[in-house]
Amino acid sequence: MADLTTLALVREYLETPTGDTTKDALINSLINRMSGFIERFCNRVFIQATYTEFQDGKKNNGGILRLEQYPIVEITSVHDDTDRDYDAASLIDSADYVTEDSYGVLKRTDAIEFNEGIHNIKVVYIAGYENIAALPGDLQQACIELVTNKMNMAGKTHLKSERLSKWGATYGEQDAMPASIKEVLLQYQKRSFDVI
Repeated sequence: MADLTTLALVREYLETPTGDTTKDALINSLINRMSGFIERFCNRVFIQATYTEFQDGKKNNGGILRLEQYPIVEITSVHDDTDRDYDAASLIDSADYVTEDSYGVLKRTDAIEFNEGIHNIKVVYIAGYENIAALPGDLQQACIELVTNKMNMAGKTHLKSERLSKWGATYGEQDAMPASIKEVLLQYQKRSFDVI
């Protein structure tokens, strides 16, 4: 997991004076935790990495795979091998498939379906955004706002309502995600598709 924003961007958003570093450790810790939260919520990794992925070949697959991570940057190799040796004989030529990078979809163009089997398809690929600066702005902003939201909520009792007769109090959900942030993150949440 990599951070989805920087200390400098959060400090700028908070309008923190240049010499004031008293909350930098807290901000860095929250950046790391909120970045992890976002990746778990979206069920994907955003910063670029290399993946080796094994998939089951399904019946009537139409020669289409949905890779776990995206956007796809580069496909290193694709093997379809029911013996799971993944040798040169099972390597699919790069001219025989195309990708829809933004969606993590790989499609065969040679009119051949992937074989049916268990972990018979092996794909080695690079996916994700190159660095924090390459992330979509609204995703970065969602991370910044989650960090500042947690900072602002620290130490508060989250009292929602109070009754004086019969003594009672209702507390709000302190860890609730603001609706505006949730709306942004839902756009980046990995969807599962049975049919593409």
